[in-house]
Amino acid sequence: MDSLPIGTDVSGQYIENLAITYPYHSWMDDLRRYNEGDPWILSKKQEVLVVAGPTQSPYVPSLSTTNHLLKFHIDNGLLKYNSRIVLSPDSIWKTKVFAAHHSVPTTVHAGILKTYQRLSQSFYWPDKVWTDISMDFIVGLPPCQGKSVIFVVVDRLSKYAHFIALSHPYSAAIIAQLFVDHVFKLHGMPSSIVCDKDPVFVSGLWKEFFKLHDVALRMSSGDHPHTDGQTEVVNRCLETYLRCFVAAQPKKWLLWLSWAEFSYNTAYHTSTKLTPFEVVYGQPHPWLHHVSQALQDSPMLTEAWLPETEC
Repeated sequence: MDSLPIGTDVSGQYIENLAITYPYHSWMDDLRRYNEGDPWILSKKQEVLVVAGPTQSPYVPSLSTTNHLLKFHIDNGLLKYNSRIVLSPDSIWKTKVFAAHHSVPTTVHAGILKTYQRLSQSFYWPDKVWTDISMDFIVGLPPCQGKSVIFVVVDRLSKYAHFIALSHPYSAAIIAQLFVDHVFKLHGMPSSIVCDKDPVFVSGLWKEFFKLHDVALRMSSGDHPHTDGQTEVVNRCLETYLRCFVAAQPKKWLLWLSWAEFSYNTAYHTSTKLTPFEVVYGQPHPWLHHVSQALQDSPMLTEAWLPETEC
């Protein structure tokens, strides 16, 4: 509450001060507490502090990254971008504020696009798909056509994922080439990558490759186990899909991997209220019949997709 001397009112009587009360939203405290434990927000705050002044951090941002970070500042504990409150790509508050604004009388039935435009005046979150991604490996699978590992890459905003089969052992050069072949050619280079401390991700070649393309590498850690939680969730979903698809023939998981990827990317996500396919492509996915049932009912397809020979 601020007091403002104002002199005399319209009646000529002297007023010592006028009390002006600003609206206070209790949810701001809840949001501030949530952000204090949000790994993405904490990481971004650290980067902002590095740009703002001398720190002990070894992180040295590139010129383009520095120019971007200069648009951020910390205000009363809240990270802001050009005066707008920043939410992380995975923040549950995106859904909360969207639902709150979409349901109030002045915005009801306004439509998703208008609600988003209204929200963007007060809130900011990375709104470009495939700019902030995470990656991990699923290992120890039964060998199939020489493959026993799945390289999982997830867009943290849309939740869209790519599942890439490969052989073991693998090197940083192999994974970098797979990334180019399966992710970069479709979505371009991301701004940041979250990954664990697999030897590939901490190797000099890996760091040099992404430094060349101005991609920030963020390592998940035991101190922040949820930093790469997005990929862990996707891994569990994929493992469930594969168990359903190949329960009778687990050694033929590779034959179903692309179907599993499509199934995951066309499944509804509560965090976005859409499927990853809709978020990325802006339209519903094409309808497909039940593939597994179709294969069982068609001897020709069964022979083509599920040969009797082992992988």
